[in-house]
Amino acid sequence: MRDIADAGERLRALIRLHIEVVLSPRDREITVMLHENHPLPPALRKRINSRKKEYVHFLENLMAEAQKVRHPHPPKGKVSPRAAAFALARHAQLDLPVVQTGGRSAGQNLIPQFTEIIFGGIFA
Repeated sequence: MRDIADAGERLRALIRLHIEVVLSPRDREITVMLHENHPLPPALRKRINSRKKEYVHFLENLMAEAQKVRHPHPPKGKVSPRAAAFALARHAQLDLPVVQTGGRSAGQNLIPQFTEIIFGGIFA
């Protein structure tokens, strides 16, 4: 992703990769651990929660950069990059069981739809 100069294109790539990881059977343990970390020892739970927080800040900063490039002075009432970052991060935890029952194609359909939700909110 560092090779992609345009912030909007980086954001599109990140959304695609995020959803692909969430839906990947290979990475299912990661997703479960992020969602179900409460039974872990406190030190591990703190480490996981710290990484989740870093990821949300990364998402928020990328979304803010993409928004600033497109709209140097965004009008009030737009979805904030912070809210959009939390929406994308929480998507993995809340929607995963529903999407998995719909099969791989249901998940692949989420990529353009979720991209539109994020871009429609922060770039409206």
